[in-house]
Amino acid sequence: MKFFAFLLFMLASSLGMAGNLPISVSASLGESDGEMYIAYDLKNNSDHDIEVHEAGLPWGNYHSVTLKAYAGKNELQRVLPIADPGWNKVVIKGGAVLSVRSLPLSEIFPELNESLKENDVLIIWSYDPSGLSPISHGDNNHFEGKFIIPKQLGMASNLPFSFSASLVESDGEIYISCNLKNNSDRDIEVRKWSLPWMSYNIDLKAYAGGKKLQRMMPIADPDLGDLGTKTLIKSRIVLSEKMGPLSAMFPEMNESLKKNDVLIIWSYDLGRLGDVNHGDGNRSGKFMIPKNPEISSIHAR
Repeated sequence: MKFFAFLLFMLASSLGMAGNLPISVSASLGESDGEMYIAYDLKNNSDHDIEVHEAGLPWGNYHSVTLKAYAGKNELQRVLPIADPGWNKVVIKGGAVLSVRSLPLSEIFPELNESLKENDVLIIWSYDPSGLSPISHGDNNHFEGKFIIPKQLGMASNLPFSFSASLVESDGEIYISCNLKNNSDRDIEVRKWSLPWMSYNIDLKAYAGGKKLQRMMPIADPDLGDLGTKTLIKSRIVLSEKMGPLSAMFPEMNESLKKNDVLIIWSYDLGRLGDVNHGDGNRSGKFMIPKNPEISSIHAR
């Protein structure tokens, strides 16, 4: 039985077809050029073309979708640009999907990036398609969902790099995948041994049922000549590498997963990369691995 590991990042939901609506709407969280946005997908579930008011689409009017953002217990201010949607109509072919993304969330919520330095941010969206008339909507005509953006994804304005981490599973083993992006318009050289997936640059802790699991630290003895080796990260490019299997780092993990969920907490300091202006370079996050009674107690390598 394979692992099912979940992340707080990019938690999306959709209510599917509501009432007798011929459409369904979903949303997902995306990232491009260091900015986060919401990508909306609207599908015509019927086999015939339908004509709708463009202003009633999720992206057709700034007021079509209700957006709220919370950092801790504080609701972030939402800025609404002046909207003049007009009365144009759009034909959606039978079975077709229209996909459009929102403005950058940092433009909708000016406090977002600053808030992400200290807190996770909860984004809640709700869409009422009644503006698409003349579609018959029935009674249950709202689509809604939510996303939690972990604080490590927030990018300070003076940081040329952003960093995120995710859990991946392969051949019955769980790994941490590290993603380092150069958000600047120039290529940057960094020390190879300062990259997050090298040596012990990421601080890792694991807990099962309130007990801290022992972490094994393999011997790291890089060649002295390698310590000065540089890696060139191209402008706007993301480098992705995975660390060794978690069961090798935490020998008790698989046995613990038979009875308990396991919490993994990680942190990485972008300041390790050196030679660039990082400001506050600490990034951190956590994953919860659900318990699995059928897991093998033998850890990899």
